[in-house]
Amino acid sequence: MASGILGKRIKELRQKKQVTQEELGKAVGVTTQAVSKWECGGVPDAELLPAIADFFSVTIDSLFGRTEEIKQDTGLAIRYELMNLAEEERYEKCFNYCWSMILGVLGQTSTSIIQDIEEIYKDDINQYYSRLVANNGYIFTKLSKDFHYFFLLPEREAGNEYDLPGEEEYQKLFQTLGKKNMMKLVLYLNQRKNDGFTVNFLCKNLKMKEEEIEEMLSELCDIEIVIKQDIETEEGFLVSYRLIDNPSVLPFLIFAKEIIKQPYMMYPMLYDRIKPLL
Repeated sequence: MASGILGKRIKELRQKKQVTQEELGKAVGVTTQAVSKWECGGVPDAELLPAIADFFSVTIDSLFGRTEEIKQDTGLAIRYELMNLAEEERYEKCFNYCWSMILGVLGQTSTSIIQDIEEIYKDDINQYYSRLVANNGYIFTKLSKDFHYFFLLPEREAGNEYDLPGEEEYQKLFQTLGKKNMMKLVLYLNQRKNDGFTVNFLCKNLKMKEEEIEEMLSELCDIEIVIKQDIETEEGFLVSYRLIDNPSVLPFLIFAKEIIKQPYMMYPMLYDRIKPLL
């Protein structure tokens, strides 16, 4: 966390300057206890940062660990920038970096490619997608303002034999998910908190028969989407279920949608792969 980096850096600079916590506190107008709190993970008020930086004769960036060495390492620079952002801002910033990577992979510096992602976001009507399919890997991106994502798969050094299960395992998965009402159940379970559920609970909420629910849950257990568990109560053991913690369901559904309905408005688009896709 940024607070930990800042406190550690203040302590390092104070010890290097050979001053006490009390001396630092007096110099910037706070108590010794406040300085101690910073060095244990607390965060100084933002208006104190210039005074602290001036006391140590360093930049404010340096207080957060952004030394010249870090600035020369793009990965470290991005890491520290993200760490110093509020949590609610980090994912959007990550996506902006992903857009920059797309432009870099394309080798595009000309104005024929929109450089600023905000220019694409101004289009409230069209849903933009980017597909880079090359011998070195794949990049799939959706660029609409309200819903965007980024998928990167580098080509394996040993070739394009990816770690995929066999045909029978895929067939079992899709046959199970393709049964009547099965996707209705899977979607419902993923749209609620994963705090466990019973057959009776699902019957009431999905308006389905008990036998049908039990059969579907058994099949979902078999393909390891759901797990069965017994809970001990005062009346005895209660059979319940819960989803197995697997966040892959969401990207699976997202890319399944792109197979169901092919995206349009490709921008930018690159397809120069001469190797097989799989």
